[in-house]
Amino acid sequence: MIPDPFIIWSDISAPVEVDAQGSIKTALNADAVKVSIGNILRTKITERVMLPDFGSRLTGMVFELADEQLFNTFEDEIVRAIIKWDNRVSINSIDFKLDPDRNSVELTVFFGIIGYDEIFEATTII
Repeated sequence: MIPDPFIIWSDISAPVEVDAQGSIKTALNADAVKVSIGNILRTKITERVMLPDFGSRLTGMVFELADEQLFNTFEDEIVRAIIKWDNRVSINSIDFKLDPDRNSVELTVFFGIIGYDEIFEATTII
């Protein structure tokens, strides 16, 4: 297979899937950046042995009291983690949907990618 000359970035798709030939599917370009954002936000700091600073503190925050201060803390942590670990991204806004029955938060990050004119969104459940 000849590589696409317009592929700038690639990553393993999320969730991990296998294609018809038995190979692991990949996410390309903007989709690869979305995968990267999800990986950053869902990875607990210290979870990666060889890169213990990678990730965010979000998973430890889902049991906190859901108030305006928590949303501000979530937003600050999202911005901090993404700026630190993915320099391709500029964040435009963040939406939150709480699910108190499951102690989870659905985060949607609206972002731009350097070199692209459009706004993308990546949704992650923490």
